Amino acid sequence: MDIFERNLHAIEAKDRTLSDMLMIPGGEATAFEETRSGDLTFRYKDLYFHSRYDPWKEALSQAREVLKKKSDWVVLFGLGCGYLLKTLVKKGKKKIIVFEPGVEILKGVMRRVDLSGELALKDVHLCVNAGSVVSKVRDEVEGIDDLIGYQALPYRQAFHAELKEYIERVRNANTTKAGCEKENCCGQCRH
Repeated sequence: MDIFERNLHAIEAKDRTLSDMLMIPGGEATAFEETRSGDLTFRYKDLYFHSRYDPWKEALSQAREVLKKKSDWVVLFGLGCGYLLKTLVKKGKKKIIVFEPGVEILKGVMRRVDLSGELALKDVHLCVNAGSVVSKVRDEVEGIDDLIGYQALPYRQAFHAELKEYIERVRNANTTKAGCEKENCCGQCRH
């Protein structure tokens, strides 16, 4: 089984629709390059999405920023090559929702980076639209859980419209969920 097949297998176990979508040929518009450390980075919309020198060092710095907030769940806006996801999992954070707004980025990454171990974890979820992120927040995150989001600068710059929608919808979903888990439920929850 090659990298792409391992990744698809891990995704398919949780989201058959996403797995099927990734198997559709074409749509990959990402220029991958080797960094000085020998790892991968890519350009999209003329932006580099990872350090061109040492993406792992960059991911460690990002992970420290995320982990110092002591949240139950992390929502990442952008998967990239998975450096931050892998680093967070390695550091013990295993409740993660990843929203990759660029399906063409995801297709390229799934062919080049083995993320099957992380994607197979029970509480690691991959989404490609704001609606699926909201569903995961409603279905997986307890109302009393702390939830933080993290967005790397290249993702904020390349996907600003998607980021705005994502922030608004996740904030609303988490707020509604927290309120509904109290005694005066709205009746729209599934608990």
